Amino acid sequence: MKFLFTSLFFGTLLILWGLSLIIEAIFGISLPIIKVAFAFLLIYAGILLIKGLYPSENQKTIFFGSEKIHTVYSQYKIVLGEGVIDLRDMKLADHEHSHMKVYTLMGNTIIKLNPEIPTLVYANSVLSAVNFPDKTMVSFGSYTYESDKKTEKPRIIIDTTTVLGALEVKNT
Repeated sequence: MKFLFTSLFFGTLLILWGLSLIIEAIFGISLPIIKVAFAFLLIYAGILLIKGLYPSENQKTIFFGSEKIHTVYSQYKIVLGEGVIDLRDMKLADHEHSHMKVYTLMGNTIIKLNPEIPTLVYANSVLSAVNFPDKTMVSFGSYTYESDKKTEKPRIIIDTTTVLGALEVKNT
């Protein structure tokens, strides 16, 4: 976003605008440079909003791709792609919970959990297919899944939001 406030951006925009005025005056061809530049600006801003305006070091974004993730991040974003988040080898600290967020927008996400580690999953779904190991499926609304309801041990807490996509939580 810093690119928009540089002299390079405004200089290029003014040169293109000037060239379009010369082409229109000499050849009679009208080029809507300002409208096209504004359209590209809106597309650029939309991509930045989807990917995240301020990228975090502890965040993984999958955009138009497919990837298997074995590293633990605090935030996962899957947009128009497919992601397999494997948490089976994750280690927890003695007295601390591990928090993470998973966002799926028009994509497919699979979260693989270790059955020996207590896990709590808060799921929000909007026109999506969200499946859990207890055979619950949510397509619109919220659901909370707990792998071990009686434990007081540290657990993994996952907050998920799925919009027009699919999320599957597996306890393997």
